Amino acid sequence: RRSQDLCSFFLEANLPFRPPRTSPVRVTYQDPCVQIRGLGIKKPPRQLLEKLFGKPPVETYKEGSCCGFGNSFGLTHPDTANLIREKKLDSIASSGAGMLCTSCTTCLDYLTPGLEQRNIGAAHIIDVAWENLCH
Repeated sequence: RRSQDLCSFFLEANLPFRPPRTSPVRVTYQDPCVQIRGLGIKKPPRQLLEKLFGKPPVETYKEGSCCGFGNSFGLTHPDTANLIREKKLDSIASSGAGMLCTSCTTCLDYLTPGLEQRNIGAAHIIDVAWENLCH
């Protein structure tokens, strides 16, 4: 293989992660559009989160749906993008998740203000993995 996503690499490299967190916080994963639709990558991020948190992430309504920004869609169609984002945020909140992880900085930037208003944390999955490495 010439390249692979970082979640797959972290899993296959058998890195020394700390034991899973015992936090009651439930985590969900936001699939980046390119990752889920373009590359078909769905399982590795969820497997990594399960390894880090000791339980599978909760799924939201219409898992794999766009955050609303979608490349430049949020710039060219801001009203529609905001409606999509609000549906996504409501879906995350109704899932009971206290934290959203994603591997897309655009999703993270676009969703974080609305997540903060709902008292839901947000983080890049690689930051969470890095924090849990034994180093």
